[in-house]
Amino acid sequence: MDLLESWRSGRAILWVALLSQLVCLVVAYGVIGISIDLLSIYLIGLPILVSALIAFLYRKRSDAPKLAIGAEATAILMATLSMGTLLTYSAGTSHFPYADTNLRAAGMAIGFDWLGYAGAINDYPWLCRVLSRAYDSFNLQFVLILAVLTAAGKIERLRNFLFAVFVALSLTCILFIFLPAVSAYGHFGAAARQLTNLYAPEGDMHVLILQRHIAILEGLRDGSIRQVSAQTLTGLITFPSFHACAACLFMWGFWGVKDTRAAALILNLTMLVATPLFGAHYFVDLIGGAAIAITAIVASNCLFARAAACRPLRREPQAVFRPDPLHADDLPVQRPELLQARATQ
Repeated sequence: MDLLESWRSGRAILWVALLSQLVCLVVAYGVIGISIDLLSIYLIGLPILVSALIAFLYRKRSDAPKLAIGAEATAILMATLSMGTLLTYSAGTSHFPYADTNLRAAGMAIGFDWLGYAGAINDYPWLCRVLSRAYDSFNLQFVLILAVLTAAGKIERLRNFLFAVFVALSLTCILFIFLPAVSAYGHFGAAARQLTNLYAPEGDMHVLILQRHIAILEGLRDGSIRQVSAQTLTGLITFPSFHACAACLFMWGFWGVKDTRAAALILNLTMLVATPLFGAHYFVDLIGGAAIAITAIVASNCLFARAAACRPLRREPQAVFRPDPLHADDLPVQRPELLQARATQ
């Protein structure tokens, strides 16, 4: 099976998943009364459309199968991540009580003290910088994994990874409805703000994102925010941690290419260490994210394995014997009386 045929064999599942995500988004926003400004639709939709157009133009080009596959995979991933993020805004309107106290208590029950951990890391500015870089590799790794898996011809791993991302986003969004939280940064307040190597008091990107997370979540819950803008989109989910979930998905995805295993393992284990700090997650959020990733990987592998088993096998055309006219004299000659005798039997 060539690359394009391998990709097309499971592509329909990815597009059905994407369509279901779009339907959920339209219904949720319609019921709740949330809108998206036109500029945001343009900013989100244009890169997706460009990637889809490239995939369409190269869909039958046998000389560049990886370009067609990579472009379509890029369109699917961008659409999945964009709609998944937008869906968290509808989930954020739920009125379930904040779960921060329970999430912190769950971490303490297994021996994890968030303030103690953050304070220990805060004493080493160089370590804070290293962990910050690892945490910020989140978006870049999505780009890299598409490029690496496509270039290496690991089409089945690429396809399964894309569906696993869809499953993981769906599950985290559902859980977020019932377990909203303001994050450890918001929960600990002044005590967290004293960790100035982690959370610089002026202009720190992570602090701005955490503050925006709290403000938007409050606005969604009290009804003061009902329009979404791409320029202010931010992660709203504390439990389960999608950063932790993505780190596990990345390690699994890159494992399919031998040359990237060690680097991906080191980078994503470091990102897991950084996630409670720069994502202000409780320890139990990481456990939840890892569990979601494992569930998504197993679900994706099982689904595509089942789909492959149900797919009818291609039958190769049978070769038809045709005598070579140049060597017809070499063929055995059937005597007329023998043919007549066989016909009368």
